[in-house]
Amino acid sequence: IMLNQVLLMGRLAADPEKKEYGTEGGILTIFRLAVERDFKNKNGEKETDFITCKAFGSCGKFASQYYHKGDLVVVSGRWTVEKYTKDDTTNYNHVLTVKETYPAHLKQRRDADGATGPGEADLGAPEDMNMPFR
Repeated sequence: IMLNQVLLMGRLAADPEKKEYGTEGGILTIFRLAVERDFKNKNGEKETDFITCKAFGSCGKFASQYYHKGDLVVVSGRWTVEKYTKDDTTNYNHVLTVKETYPAHLKQRRDADGATGPGEADLGAPEDMNMPFR
């Protein structure tokens, strides 16, 4: 048995890009995740990897609606390598094909007096929507 499972947490480097595909109105959302390494290089700096993520279907729809540049998110999925030819040269794109994604950021909640405090993940989703993180 082979295992190809990836789990990452990072911040969105830009707003997600939503694309429609197929005749059924399928949704593909592409975003880049900035993931900081947990060690410093020889210059004493932490490096950041930028991972291209592709989310399809309901997962892609969720990401396109609720994620924005700078949001801290968790993604899990499988590592894929896309092969293409350009100018007679074979090129490879390394991509995380997202199976699940969760917001990891908390928005501030204001009470009636205007004071702020930690709140639930507020994604603007209706309260009656069955969300796994509420």
